[in-house]
Amino acid sequence: MPHDPEQVLRHSLTQGSQGASSSLSEEVRENIGKLVSRACHNQSLAVLTVLITLLTKKVVSPKQDIRLHQANMLGGFSGRTLDSNVITPFLREQHFPHMAVSGWLTRSLEHGAPYNQDYPGKIKPAWVKESFLDLIATIESVERNIGKKSSLAQECLGEIFFKLTEFRDQSSNISLSKPKNKSIGHVVNLLEEFWCQNTPNISRVPVIAIFAAYECLVSEVNRYKDHKLLPLLSHTSADSKTGRIGDVDLQLKNKTIEAVEVKHNISIAPGLVQAAIDKIIRTPVKRYYILSTKEKISDLEKVTYLTTEARANYGCEIIANGVGATLKYYFRLLANLDQFINHFVNFLEQDQDVGYVTKQSWDKVVERLNIKK
Repeated sequence: MPHDPEQVLRHSLTQGSQGASSSLSEEVRENIGKLVSRACHNQSLAVLTVLITLLTKKVVSPKQDIRLHQANMLGGFSGRTLDSNVITPFLREQHFPHMAVSGWLTRSLEHGAPYNQDYPGKIKPAWVKESFLDLIATIESVERNIGKKSSLAQECLGEIFFKLTEFRDQSSNISLSKPKNKSIGHVVNLLEEFWCQNTPNISRVPVIAIFAAYECLVSEVNRYKDHKLLPLLSHTSADSKTGRIGDVDLQLKNKTIEAVEVKHNISIAPGLVQAAIDKIIRTPVKRYYILSTKEKISDLEKVTYLTTEARANYGCEIIANGVGATLKYYFRLLANLDQFINHFVNFLEQDQDVGYVTKQSWDKVVERLNIKK
């Protein structure tokens, strides 16, 4: 049995790939199934992250009471540190549902009290709290023998990763509708309806739409001849680490000369423009778009002043606009919107940052708007 946390996770992933566990009780499997399903729908994600962290700790240190999840508790350990350093990075690497940093940043889980049945944190809904605490109580009750290998915790981890892998594979194998011969208005309306859905990681959709549009522009429009469209990176990738300037970057002769930052439901304001200026200083970027699905610009006068100064001082034209309005302009330059739809849907199907539920909602929007598949 591995004793390094990352080795435990990888061993559990291998175990899960071999199928569902047959040794777990029906109650334990049911609780795990409900929590995993909810996390895959981007709900109670912190609860599953914390549970995986606690189970991993139990396998690594069988004598540890995993209910004592903070180092300042007598006999406790730092669950947040283990999560931030190992668990969340592993979940991100495997394209499983994950938190940005740690499940312990969620207020309902960070209380300085043990995860006993009377834990005061307001984990909602109530059945999630009950399932979470019941699983922890079961682990501690069954494996209280000092020095015993934590086989139940290992089995639970394997079951969790089996279900997460099953959901991930289901999402990656999806085949979505590709409506044909539609007008610019129809396509823009479809996209705008789609990214207004209340589904997990929907903010990724306008980024994919802009990227798909540039895929067409680079191949069709003379202005972008010899330009290279850099690959679309993960939504969680930090520009400071990747060296990228925007969500979408175009290069000419290995130098980024055009970039696009895409926001969802965030008004373009002076702060966003200033952040863009800070990025383009000492770069060869000549055009930088700040696009948002929320098309209203806050403090237009200040935004205009900053963009004017950026052009005068750094030779970069910063363009603030709506995503929909920009797509309408781009679509007028294309010979056939079917190619855009093909690119967009292909990227959507393959994108690891967009969950199965959100991908499915594309077909529902297509059907609702009576666009022929």
